Amino acid sequence: MEYRVKFYVNDAPVELTVPANRTLLSVLRDDLALTGTKEGCGAGECGACTVIMDGLAVNACLILAPELNGKHIETVEGLAKGDQLSPLQESFIEHMALQCGFCTPGMLMSAESLLRENPHPTREEIDGINARFALDPTYIQSALDEEESARIERDGDQTLIIVDIPYVEAEGNGYSYTTVPLGIIMVDDVIITVSTRESTIITDFTEERIRGFWTFKRTRFILQLLHRNASRFLAYLKQIDKASMFVQTRLEASMRNQELLQMMKLEKSLVYFSTSLKGNEMVLEKMLRMDMLRKYPDDSDLLEDVIIENKQAMEMCAIYRDIMSGTMDAFASIISNNLNVVMKVLTSLTVVLSIPTLFASLWGMNVGVPFENAPFGFWMVLGISVVASVAAFVLLWRKKMF
Repeated sequence: MEYRVKFYVNDAPVELTVPANRTLLSVLRDDLALTGTKEGCGAGECGACTVIMDGLAVNACLILAPELNGKHIETVEGLAKGDQLSPLQESFIEHMALQCGFCTPGMLMSAESLLRENPHPTREEIDGINARFALDPTYIQSALDEEESARIERDGDQTLIIVDIPYVEAEGNGYSYTTVPLGIIMVDDVIITVSTRESTIITDFTEERIRGFWTFKRTRFILQLLHRNASRFLAYLKQIDKASMFVQTRLEASMRNQELLQMMKLEKSLVYFSTSLKGNEMVLEKMLRMDMLRKYPDDSDLLEDVIIENKQAMEMCAIYRDIMSGTMDAFASIISNNLNVVMKVLTSLTVVLSIPTLFASLWGMNVGVPFENAPFGFWMVLGISVVASVAAFVLLWRKKMF
């Protein structure tokens, strides 16, 4: 199935016909020859394909082309104005922030998106926190990188835990589900949480909606945060399931492309959730195996509960994803079959209507034809054509062509 989409790339209008399974990354590289956006992992992990869509950093390998209708896409080619590099690009060159060069476009677009959200992230703000608690300067920077993978590491008396948390925001008539990193830094008697988005996982604690937690029990508090995070994943997965059931009901009645696009958006959300939950599982398993955090007597049980909740969320995500994928394939087949039925009926009607046309063409020639001089020749020819048409209609009806 193909879709006609109109969107903008670096402020230039683009109109294409794309298959349903085509990605934005493929469109940029193959159709528009914008090869600055790189293909790395193809699973939304590395960030090499990062572009900005409607002001937000997204992975081009996870965006389906039919979703692009009306969107504004910015790639690394759009940062420079003619021969003049952007200040961010010049800063990258000045500080030699290039690595091998393959991931640099994704790094640039992620940094551009972050700067637009907070145009004045002064070095003093980050350095002030780093200096106050003598933090490793890369800890906060890692937590603010939206493409950062979940992990846990320790350097001396400082511990960094990065996990992905679910995030939902309004988009059109529905909601968009994605994930963002949450950094938890433990140093001395202080716990610092860092994220690019405000999350209810943190505000539930700060606004005292959670009972039975104490910040002086640092490990317990962190495990409660992780347990809350796993529970929030489960809650959002149930919302996605309800939304998919609602869209499926509408799809059964209308069979429109709009419902299929909504299903694809929900499936994309499940991809984000699945990838994030797998990363979080690695962090939790490492916390269970290694003695990186000092645990109180009940902390081991709480950690096991977090692992169980996370695995339950992974299983639910896999089930919902399989069901949604099968449902979309089934409805796509139904829509294709309906189209075949319509074409069969139209073809049969064409055959029936072509018979009178054939008779009219034969008796309209400038040569001698039967019944040419008969008083009722016209009506005789008309009657024969009608009888032939009715016979063809009956034959096709019996063949179930109508």
